[in-house]
Amino acid sequence: MELDAVTGWLDGLEIGGTIVELDAGTGWWSTLLAEKGELWIYDADDAALELARRRLVSHGLMAHLHQRDALAAPERQVDGLVGAYLLGRLESAAQVSQQLATVHDWLKPGARYAFVEAAARDGEGPIIDGPGGTIRTFSSDEIEATLATAGFTSIDVRTTAAAFLIGTARRA
Repeated sequence: MELDAVTGWLDGLEIGGTIVELDAGTGWWSTLLAEKGELWIYDADDAALELARRRLVSHGLMAHLHQRDALAAPERQVDGLVGAYLLGRLESAAQVSQQLATVHDWLKPGARYAFVEAAARDGEGPIIDGPGGTIRTFSSDEIEATLATAGFTSIDVRTTAAAFLIGTARRA
């Protein structure tokens, strides 16, 4: 049910033009994004990119897939960027700040960053073990403050019933 909530939100998200999905993994949401614009998928793991490619092909969709570290400086600016657990996979606050600076640099002025992160829940620490490894959790207040500090505006953060923080922010 939680994944359905995130999928529905992402499906209804108004984003288009040239879109980057950074640290995309196996492309769980890539099929939705490929229908919204020209999708560029980046991940450091070639095996994950191959699974993303297969997922797209099975839906008759196309995207540009490239191996790339999520913290690498962008070579251009785009109309939108989507990241799932992009911040939660990082080990320190300094890395989170660096990642948001990179996201900011990817975006054209006024462009949108859409994100999915693990929500902090009662009884859980700031780090949880998930199926993809260790994930940092965030409260909505924490993610809003972090985005504002990184220079984002029009910040909209929502919590699903229990597991996810979803939201958008714009480059000023």
